[in-house]
Amino acid sequence: MIIQEKQYVVMTDKENRVIICISQKDLEPEQPMILYDGGPHAMFYRRRGQTVMLDYINQEMQKKVYEANQVIIVELKNPKEATRTYLVPVKKVQKLPMDNIDLITPEDIIDEMKKTGKKPEELFKD
Repeated sequence: MIIQEKQYVVMTDKENRVIICISQKDLEPEQPMILYDGGPHAMFYRRRGQTVMLDYINQEMQKKVYEANQVIIVELKNPKEATRTYLVPVKKVQKLPMDNIDLITPEDIIDEMKKTGKKPEELFKD
């Protein structure tokens, strides 16, 4: 399942480390990794069966993300409350596997939960 992250921020801190702030996700990350080809999009493999598409990375930040060996991911419950912070390696690729991608928005997940009565962890099972 590929989730399109609608609002996120890519920035650097005083030590020039790349930080990516995303909305809080259900379930803990497991062996997370970012695939990145240096362009406007990145694929954040958060855990098996849960990939987050980071669309339209700010052009000023693309080179910094590409040159980083790892980034800091901050998951936010709201703009002032972080629920998780963790390091994620960046794997550089020639080209992202963008063909035939079916993006799912958070609204799609909520609709599926309502329709099926499943919990988030049941939707993301292998």
